[in-house]
Amino acid sequence: MTPLLRFLSRSVLFIAAVALSACQGAETEEALSDTGTVSQALCTATQNCPSGAQISCNGTGTVCIADQDGSGLYVQCDGGARIYCPPACTCSPTVKTESGSAWGATCGEAYTNARANAEQYSDCPGRTCSKSFTLQGCTPVSSRKTDGFNADVLLTYQCKEPVGCYP
Repeated sequence: MTPLLRFLSRSVLFIAAVALSACQGAETEEALSDTGTVSQALCTATQNCPSGAQISCNGTGTVCIADQDGSGLYVQCDGGARIYCPPACTCSPTVKTESGSAWGATCGEAYTNARANAEQYSDCPGRTCSKSFTLQGCTPVSSRKTDGFNADVLLTYQCKEPVGCYP
């Protein structure tokens, strides 16, 4: 075999090997893409808020920011919307009340059910704070105690504010 022929055959083998490995890589990428596992976040921004909350975002680019401006601490990824730290909660000075009534096989069960009913109807846009329950009474439904009991409770509470606060 002449040196030229040997060179050409080695070149053909080298090119074939490179082409096959390139095709193999493309097949792997397509398979991963079909399963949705190819895209990974390339950056993350995290901010610890004064209220105790932690906010973060993941970006597919390389620009993830944790900073603050006149509106407060924020994170921002890939030029998207800024995510601001939620404000700390305070209890509203307004005290509210709600009553609840319910039946149960025992006074304890009736009280638990009445308590849940009162909480269900509390009218805070967010969460409640400074809750207290007062048992208003528990009476048998009839002269037979096996018929169960009715309980009444009074829930006194305040609302956490502002809406969307933490914790």
